[in-house]
Amino acid sequence: MSRRPPLGCGCARGAPIAATAVAPALAPSAVVSTALGAIRYAVAKLGVPLVPVMGHGRCGAVAAAVDVVRRNIVFPGAIGQMIEPIVPAVLGVRDKGGALVENAVRADVSRVVQRLRTASEPDLLGPPAERTPRIVGAAYSLDTGEVDFVNEA
Repeated sequence: MSRRPPLGCGCARGAPIAATAVAPALAPSAVVSTALGAIRYAVAKLGVPLVPVMGHGRCGAVAAAVDVVRRNIVFPGAIGQMIEPIVPAVLGVRDKGGALVENAVRADVSRVVQRLRTASEPDLLGPPAERTPRIVGAAYSLDTGEVDFVNEA
């Protein structure tokens, strides 16, 4: 079950649109390829000015990627394919102090933000100060309800 509110239909021009409707409750790296079409549509056709990439604490997909790195666990089929794009984020922070899953969530968000900012998608490119839409990363704490912005530019 997704922890996000349901996407309402009939959004007004420029209103938020949730790409998580495409693949709810997945880590950002796991959803970016699938969601890119929805994001492009929202920006080009609906005029959406903000593309938030949000990860959340205690993410099960990121925890599974941590298991792949730490314990060499292999997940079969679609589960393994979903986790595979998250593993580089885990590898990038595995030697950092603190909670590995939480650090990996933030690293995964940063990787996806960077990917979207440098994608070969003309609607998503432009100088950071003039970029429309603005692409921002955030980490949501399930414990406190706080949102911490990551990789802002």
